[in-house]
Amino acid sequence: MERMERIKHFVTENPDLVFAILLAVGVFTFFAITEPLFFTHRTGFAIMERFAVLGLVGLALTLCIIAGEIDLSIGSNAALAAVITVRFTDDWGAVNALLLALAVSTTIGAIQGYFIAYLRIRAIVLTVGTLMLLRGVALFAADEKTVMLTDFRIPDFISTKMLVYFSPASLLVIAMFIIVGLFMTFTRYGREIYAIGGARKEALASGISLQRPMIIVFAISGFCAGLGGIIIGLRSGTAQALGLQYLLLAGTVAAFIGGVSI
Repeated sequence: MERMERIKHFVTENPDLVFAILLAVGVFTFFAITEPLFFTHRTGFAIMERFAVLGLVGLALTLCIIAGEIDLSIGSNAALAAVITVRFTDDWGAVNALLLALAVSTTIGAIQGYFIAYLRIRAIVLTVGTLMLLRGVALFAADEKTVMLTDFRIPDFISTKMLVYFSPASLLVIAMFIIVGLFMTFTRYGREIYAIGGARKEALASGISLQRPMIIVFAISGFCAGLGGIIIGLRSGTAQALGLQYLLLAGTVAAFIGGVSI
């Protein structure tokens, strides 16, 4: 009886999480019944490869939604990072190109957070403008054409199968989830992000600064977008300035299915 009460309490307190778990179980059960090859190593690896990018974008948008905001520029930021990575890897080396792409995407996110926090610009207005601006910058960086790698050793590496279902890319994303989860749960900054998203007026009245958590949230969003763009660019060996437009919608759906609430 006591166990049933605990289960009932958990379901009552975490309806979004329970819904996400039931939905995942239902989807897996459906495909297991209708597709005999679903539970194979190849399918599991393909799912984790898809998760590597979609998970990053979903994580970024989840943090923004928790903070009471939205980042509509995430697809454009990812596309710019992909273009930078693919364009400069052959000339500068993979590490330098990756670091440049991550620095640019993270800085873009942090600047957006600064404008939202200090100038009180609405996130939806600012990020729509950034979305269009970054597409133009990406077009300029790519010379208005598809950029391609000539050395495919790195794409081969990031898609190398490890531990049956995983690749270096998917393991990196799982590590990101763990780090962000610990950050949100056990740090002061994580609690401030929850506070300004859940009850902003009360949080500000209690002395919590809006500037710091907002800059952190959008910097992380930019970092995740950049990392996702890098993975896509290196995995395919090509990048397009007008590509990755699907990431915003796909990431938003992933965030809501994952249990985040407005």
